[in-house]
Amino acid sequence: MSAIVPRISKTCFDRSVRCLTFLRTRTLHVDYPSAACLVSSGPNGYIFFWNVLIGGRVFAKFEASKFKLQITKVTVTKDDSKLYSGDEVGYVYIYDIKTYAIHPEHKKPKIENYWRAHISGITGLEILDNSLVLTSSTDCTVRLWTVCGEFVGTFGQPEAWSLYIPSSWKHPAVPYDILIDPLSMPSHCTLDTETSTEDIHTQDQNKFESQSKLKFPPPFISDADIETEIKSPRCPEKLGKRLRHEIFKNANQFPNHGGPKAYHTLKYFDIAPTSAMCERPDLSLAGTDPFISNSLPEEPQ
Repeated sequence: MSAIVPRISKTCFDRSVRCLTFLRTRTLHVDYPSAACLVSSGPNGYIFFWNVLIGGRVFAKFEASKFKLQITKVTVTKDDSKLYSGDEVGYVYIYDIKTYAIHPEHKKPKIENYWRAHISGITGLEILDNSLVLTSSTDCTVRLWTVCGEFVGTFGQPEAWSLYIPSSWKHPAVPYDILIDPLSMPSHCTLDTETSTEDIHTQDQNKFESQSKLKFPPPFISDADIETEIKSPRCPEKLGKRLRHEIFKNANQFPNHGGPKAYHTLKYFDIAPTSAMCERPDLSLAGTDPFISNSLPEEPQ
């Protein structure tokens, strides 16, 4: 669902100037006699930079509102280096204009930050000590923010807050009315354009097909291949070393017959008949005959 942005019809084109401000440092500075020193709002969310000293020429212009809506308030810092602007739907934009429009140019200044402060047009925009921004709106609220867009609080809210105690600020929360407003949704190509469900489905399908075209696609296995694999013999004709180990790993284990009380069959073997008498071996030559006494009789004295 795309966000509904209020637009002014072509038959009722608003060319009014809602706000303007002077760049005082450029007006009084001798180095910028021909620089733009007047900033004004214009149609379709544009901001114009004018040189009032040379016949009121337009030195630069750019689209300051992301929704191309009227800029309702502009203000600058004391040194004219930052431009703060607010549009009809409550957005606050900060631009760096330190060296912008010194001479005629067509580029857009650098945007430093932007956030939504209200859900209606901004009527007041004040910079406090170059660190805080005070905003008011036609939605009957006055709020305080930091220059980074951190929500400090709304004047008149039930909870008390202090500038010197950051823990009492509402940040990182945002006002509830801003949170639920459709214009607060982040911009996305799908939300910004009117697309149907079929177009989104076609885009997703094309994206999936482009990602599925691999350099080496996986092999396709059919049911016939699976059936052939099941019917094929699982054990090869020539057993490998590991397969032989699995088959014969229990062959060398001792048999378990259930304990000593079970009946066991005994095996016997025939022994060749031999004589009971055996010849005495002749061990006299070796001097190790145990039957001959090693002690000699003593000679008489």
